[in-house]
Amino acid sequence: MGRPLPGLSGRHLTIAAAAVVAAGLAACGSSSSTGPSSSISLAAHFDTLVLNAQDSGHVDRSVLLTYPTAALAAGVRPSSVNLTVDGQSKAFQVVGIDLVTRSPATGAAVDSTYFVIAWSGANVDQLFYVQTSRIDGITQVEQLVDTVAVVDSAGSVSASLASTGAKCGIIDLTSTFDLLHGATCTSASIQASFTASFSATPGLTTQATRASLGTTGIPSARLVILPSRRP
Repeated sequence: MGRPLPGLSGRHLTIAAAAVVAAGLAACGSSSSTGPSSSISLAAHFDTLVLNAQDSGHVDRSVLLTYPTAALAAGVRPSSVNLTVDGQSKAFQVVGIDLVTRSPATGAAVDSTYFVIAWSGANVDQLFYVQTSRIDGITQVEQLVDTVAVVDSAGSVSASLASTGAKCGIIDLTSTFDLLHGATCTSASIQASFTASFSATPGLTTQATRASLGTTGIPSARLVILPSRRP
């Protein structure tokens, strides 16, 4: 199946969202090594990272960063987890999404996919993207090393919807507008784990060859979108 690509062409912002992003970008100008701390500032910071990647022609980076940006736009607060990367424990921030597409005619789910995204570094030096479809069971793990995505050579993923909570609002950020505008949002938790191996890629000296996460509760959003929002 591969990763579904969010629509990235639109550069639309409501006036309210523009004000939120402007406030977030002011925070992003800080020289703090930990990056923006508030949820809104972090969402705006990631929105900027996606747009910068688009403007630089780094397609892999712009697409993969859209997923944590979407979770942050839905108000998900990342949690800290330790992944085992090449045998060493390493701290990452993590969020999740349960992305559901419903038929406008019947209301039935025509696609439903879990995403878990873990990253390190204020400007995302390393990221692991985990995807598993609830309908066809196809899974995929990718590693983003700066601007280059590396697909797993072998891996396994387990994910389930652990709980749902209250309805949540979505900030209309520029980079996620085409995907999320008009979506409905519910706070959620996904229980997930994964293991993945990656073949060495010439020139990527910081690439990991193995990564895993033990079963962990991931703060998430359950996002229901219409088929027209999918490419």
